[in-house]
Amino acid sequence: MPSATLPYKVIVTNKSLGSTDGMGMASFDFLSLDDAENYAAQLRLSKVGSDYFNSYIYIWNGSGEVLTEYSPLDSSFTAVIDTAVGASVSLPSNKVVNAIDVLIKALKAGANTWAEFDAFYLFAIDSKDFALYNLKNSSVTATRVDAPTFTNNIGYSGDGASSYLDLGYDSTTQFTQNDASMGVYSWDDMSVVSFQRPISKAGRTRLHTNTSNSNNRLNNGNIGANSKELSASGTGLIGMTRNDPDGFFGLDSSGVIASDENVIASQAVQAGNFQTHNFSSNFTEGRLGLAWIGGSLSATQWSEYVTAVNTYISSIS
Repeated sequence: MPSATLPYKVIVTNKSLGSTDGMGMASFDFLSLDDAENYAAQLRLSKVGSDYFNSYIYIWNGSGEVLTEYSPLDSSFTAVIDTAVGASVSLPSNKVVNAIDVLIKALKAGANTWAEFDAFYLFAIDSKDFALYNLKNSSVTATRVDAPTFTNNIGYSGDGASSYLDLGYDSTTQFTQNDASMGVYSWDDMSVVSFQRPISKAGRTRLHTNTSNSNNRLNNGNIGANSKELSASGTGLIGMTRNDPDGFFGLDSSGVIASDENVIASQAVQAGNFQTHNFSSNFTEGRLGLAWIGGSLSATQWSEYVTAVNTYISSIS
């Protein structure tokens, strides 16, 4: 006869297993790996202030082998989770929570791209309501207007007629006249008319398309003949960055900042909330996985940003 299956254990500690000084530990036994994983996920998403919040969590098999290891979630992320739990908003699945945590930690590492963001909306998750939170400031949420479509782990898309997202964000700290960036992750080719105009604020601030187009503006008026291509590809993470009053550059989805500057003098930041899928009642159908607004990005920050986002997208697919 086969030997009896030994129980799985969920081990919760206040320090990593390699530590010895002042370690506290609790364990819970399960006969099913699925039950152990589900319980570990519940503990990890416990409300701030609970006994097991911000703990190291391990799943062991009966032989003492570590099958799964969870480190404490990033503090920025847990603040949003706490807000969502308090508002009875459904959280993403454990798989997606882990992927978001890895993404935020990656953006805080290296050149600390995370510090440049005023707003970061991650739509490519599996909770349509949690996707509305600004992960940089959970008191700010986007609003669905005329029912844009949500698809799990893809994000929001418009209908090309009236639906869009009002991001609820106007006043900015990092995003200023001569120090600004904005953009989206687009699943659809932005060179196609029906997928253009993914994010905008007002007439002087709008991402229109990845190709050379005078309607691409970052705190400026009409570029005219000076317009340059933002990104060779119309899909992926694409945006614009400005770090001086003389012009702005495209943020190519390859992870490289475009070499040709859109030469145009900056103008004051206009009032009004940022929106996706809509500019001045011109609506788009494009599927967006994220949107961000913030300060200008360096070449290193942009490269690390694209790598982190692409890794995230792959991990939830």
